[in-house]
Amino acid sequence: MDKKDIDRKDQLVREILADWGEALLEVGEDISVRDVLKQELRVATPTLRIFITVKTFEERAEYYRSHGNYEELKEKLAEAKNTLNKQIELGSIFMRNGLHYKIDGETIEMSSERLNNESLAGALNNVKAEMDSQTEDDLNSEFSSLLKGIEMFAEVYN
Repeated sequence: MDKKDIDRKDQLVREILADWGEALLEVGEDISVRDVLKQELRVATPTLRIFITVKTFEERAEYYRSHGNYEELKEKLAEAKNTLNKQIELGSIFMRNGLHYKIDGETIEMSSERLNNESLAGALNNVKAEMDSQTEDDLNSEFSSLLKGIEMFAEVYN
């Protein structure tokens, strides 16, 4: 990870923790490096899930292009992305650079290639397979559920 991404990652972690009402831990008398890394990892893990889930919502949205309320879907997705912009950006940094943490000799690591080629690609392939099997009636009947799902997702992860 280059210095620019490291600095931005650190800033986003601080901002997300502040949004959660938490202060960033700093190594000191009662706080170990392990404590600091665990806190950062607690922020990092959901950002990957958020990044991938937003991408799957974007993929699903493409199947509704001809739907009469497609603009409403696009707006709901844009609102969710705006609400989760810090988490999405942090997830993007990890997708580009991988996730690498070493805590007390234990390594937690996922390469950028694995995140993109397995996690993200797998999720998108699952969406495509599911959506390709949907009829127009299926899509129409599930539209309001998709809108509500996007809205709830943004509320839960904000």
